[in-house]
Amino acid sequence: MNANPSRPRPVPPPDNQSPRDADVAAAERLAHSYLSDVALTPKEAALLLGFKVKSLANWRTAGRGPPFRKINGQVRYMRSSLEAWVNEHAERRSTSERPQTGRPLN
Repeated sequence: MNANPSRPRPVPPPDNQSPRDADVAAAERLAHSYLSDVALTPKEAALLLGFKVKSLANWRTAGRGPPFRKINGQVRYMRSSLEAWVNEHAERRSTSERPQTGRPLN
């Protein structure tokens, strides 16, 4: 029985859905969220950006990558900051081309 009736229980993925499919579904929900400035966990941020969680951790240690915050001692990425970070990295047409604006990814 649910000890706190006002708090809904988490719904597990269907039996035929793998954990990876559940991660993809979570990323899709994040991508279509109407909330533009949500604090995301490193796993959610990695799913949204298409990077590995370990890459984000390495970039944090090196002082690179998207900006993050520590909230109650836990790393969180603001969705608006992630979008701004992606947008400030210019698209390239060739690997030898230098970005026109923004700073390099690494």
